[in-house]
Amino acid sequence: MGDAAALQREARTLGRELRRAIPDTYKAYAQLHGAVLGPGALSTSTKELIALAIAVTRECDGCIAAHADGAARSGATADEVAEAIGVAILMNGGPATVYGPRAFAAFREFAEATPPHRTPACADHDARSPVGSEPQDVAPDAETTTVQTDPFGDALLDGLLHDLDVANDAHPALHGEARHRDGPTNGDGARRYPPGPGR
Repeated sequence: MGDAAALQREARTLGRELRRAIPDTYKAYAQLHGAVLGPGALSTSTKELIALAIAVTRECDGCIAAHADGAARSGATADEVAEAIGVAILMNGGPATVYGPRAFAAFREFAEATPPHRTPACADHDARSPVGSEPQDVAPDAETTTVQTDPFGDALLDGLLHDLDVANDAHPALHGEARHRDGPTNGDGARRYPPGPGR
């Protein structure tokens, strides 16, 4: 899924108008997102792996991109991602053999772009911050760093819009868009990745 980052950018752009129309819905979703993916009995990395496996079974390219990014940012390994995708294949059969490789490719894309020096504090920071957000106030403590962000600004869409059908179903052109500003094709007019089944 060599177009995962481009998919996220496009989804953010498309989502701004809807977010302005229903800001309370997005605020509530942001709170749910933070409460669920923050560290707890399960690590943020484990939660991102679960979300990625669910995204594969739901056949949601936008969700795959967001949670592949989240898994990379939270320090998941390629082996962990592969095993989580294996569980998705077990539970979803054939369609997961189509979306599983997309998820693995998206993870590898984001992992290559993620700084190699990940620490538990970094992973916890990433889990509490919408993907791509910029910290406004940093308050260190003994174990980790908490970052305060604007949870309702445009950065919110980086980590949240992917879960909405708006990103995946309302704009079919999102499927197959290339990652590096070269549009939806490889440059020869052929789609980089074919749309998923039934799309």
